[in-house]
Amino acid sequence: MSFRQRCWLYSAFSITVGSGATWAIIWHFFRGDPEMAQPIENTLLKVHLAGALILLVALGAALPKHASKSWAAKINRPGSTLFLGSLLGAVVTGYGILAFVWETRLMHFTHIALGMAMTVFLPMHILIGSYQEKKRIMARHRDDSR
Repeated sequence: MSFRQRCWLYSAFSITVGSGATWAIIWHFFRGDPEMAQPIENTLLKVHLAGALILLVALGAALPKHASKSWAAKINRPGSTLFLGSLLGAVVTGYGILAFVWETRLMHFTHIALGMAMTVFLPMHILIGSYQEKKRIMARHRDDSR
């Protein structure tokens, strides 16, 4: 992926996760004064939704070149599957909460758990992918020098 594409992706991911985590912390731990918390929560949800939409566009831009090339080369499939699976789950639960008003504790906790999982799976995907790519480049150089 290009540097610019990575910047878009990582920025959108950070905004989405940061606003979602901040909202969840306020919602679950600091709701003592609902009048004071409500405007902050509404703003955080708007930022979270905007970040999620930008994240989906950035991921969609990465899929044709980055993902298809790596998948065909059988590079980092488990890391990709975990990240994209958790992302898809977060999209479905987030859409369910917004569009179908699935306002249940289970849905909220599932959405939050999937968001937390993504914060582990994306760095894991990046680290494994860079390690495998370096290993592939080193093997290619060894083969060329013979």
